[in-house]
Amino acid sequence: SYSTFSPSEEKPDIFTLGIEREEGGGLAWGTAVHEVFEGVVKGQETETVVVSTLKKHEISLGRMEEVAQAVERFKQSTIWAELQIADQILTEVPFTIQIDSEDPLYEFVKKGDDAEIVFVNGIIDLVYKLNGSWKIVDYKTDRPKDITQLPELTKYYRNQINLYQQIWERITGEQVADKQLYFVTPNKIMTL
Repeated sequence: SYSTFSPSEEKPDIFTLGIEREEGGGLAWGTAVHEVFEGVVKGQETETVVVSTLKKHEISLGRMEEVAQAVERFKQSTIWAELQIADQILTEVPFTIQIDSEDPLYEFVKKGDDAEIVFVNGIIDLVYKLNGSWKIVDYKTDRPKDITQLPELTKYYRNQINLYQQIWERITGEQVADKQLYFVTPNKIMTL
């Protein structure tokens, strides 16, 4: 027998953290921002990718400026600066990896049914190689009213990005030098 596990879906309920959020977030918003960032990293023109993505997700074009500003803030980050000189850049990288009961990761990914095999799947937002070392970035579109709560959100997402690191190292056979969460709305990078 087997089960499945997805790091982005298998976290405790984020709303139990009690962190107040600004209006305007949600699943469609987060998906749209991820798609816009992917397009911009791949070299697409900002306005074109913003308009098409907002239309695709049925989000008001009145939010176009908000997304464009998020892109501009991202382009001022150290992540963007490193992307300009990176050896290799991969965006929205899907993965599926099989973990059996003898694997050290098994305890982390197993569900209550104790299946012998767990298929772990997910998507890593951004992976790039700089000076021969891999870096992983996970975009977060949480909109906390109080940015002093970012360390609490970072702790909440720590297991997810740590698992991404372990999986990436297995897939590539190479070490991950750095992993970061990029909180889009407050424009903050949290290194793990």
